[in-house]
Amino acid sequence: MAGQKHILLNSFFVDPSSQRKGAGATVLKAVIERAEDDHVPVFLQGSPVGHDLYKRMGWEDVEFLDVDLADWVPGAKGRYKGWGIYRYWFMFRKLQLE
Repeated sequence: MAGQKHILLNSFFVDPSSQRKGAGATVLKAVIERAEDDHVPVFLQGSPVGHDLYKRMGWEDVEFLDVDLADWVPGAKGRYKGWGIYRYWFMFRKLQLE
């Protein structure tokens, strides 16, 4: 997207005390409206926690990245200690222009 106007939500998080209360959806709706008003594409980097919400709101999976958290924890590689694969999704939402 170099050289092209766009919106990117990178590492969008909602405080756990506000999750499942509409806070994330409210922010996402405002971003979608802004993208549609400006006629620019909107992308986000989604976590496992928000992935279902993003899908319900019209984002599509483009690609994903699996990170083995055990690679980053000393002594955890090769032994399951509650660490594992954490998947990040790179997503795109088509504009709904009238």
